[in-house]
Amino acid sequence: MAFSVLALLIGGSVAWSLYSKAESDPIANRLHGLSTALKNRLYFDEIFNGLIYVTHEAVSKLAEWVDRILLSSFIVKGLSNVVDVFGRGLRLFQTGSIHTYAFLFVVGIALVMFFVMGGVL
Repeated sequence: MAFSVLALLIGGSVAWSLYSKAESDPIANRLHGLSTALKNRLYFDEIFNGLIYVTHEAVSKLAEWVDRILLSSFIVKGLSNVVDVFGRGLRLFQTGSIHTYAFLFVVGIALVMFFVMGGVL
């Protein structure tokens, strides 16, 4: 509490000595660079636009590209296309003809016997 009171007394006396007889802002006259920086909010907006905003825009464009190109095109639509092609291939075997089903059954049995009796595998 003593330091707070001491800071109040020192700050108040410095302010009184600077502003009591002044007709214009004495800090702007004496510390022109600091006054300009304070009036411009220590150039926070310019620093923000130079660093944070540019970085944020770059990261958001990268995320948008990853989402649109990689995720949407390759993964989502790619898997959809694989299922579609597989379904189209299976549709060729779904003819509704008992003769086709019997033929495919015999071919399947022949392939199983070929592999079991020492074929390619």
